Amino acid sequence: MTLKKTRKGFANDTVTVKLLMRNPLMADIFINKIRLICRYGDTDQHTKGFIQQEKNLTLKSLETKEIILEVIPERSGDFFIERIEWVLFDVVSCAYQLVEP
Repeated sequence: MTLKKTRKGFANDTVTVKLLMRNPLMADIFINKIRLICRYGDTDQHTKGFIQQEKNLTLKSLETKEIILEVIPERSGDFFIERIEWVLFDVVSCAYQLVEP
């Protein structure tokens, strides 16, 4: 993924992000609620004003899979994709920060 700090979005126009998730363990893992955390450039509110569906994934031992996440801005303007969040084994909340908070 190209790490651009700001993206120009148009209302109801889908933005697609592809990423690879890898399981480095010798056991299967279950990853739920994979989603993008976004905000508009003129506000500090996260995820409000964006439509997206969370993904769920099972990775077998040492497996790598490509995940496609989509987000739809509800209004036009500049926005940031700040991080990717997910829940591991329905217990541990995890995040990968893309830009400085």
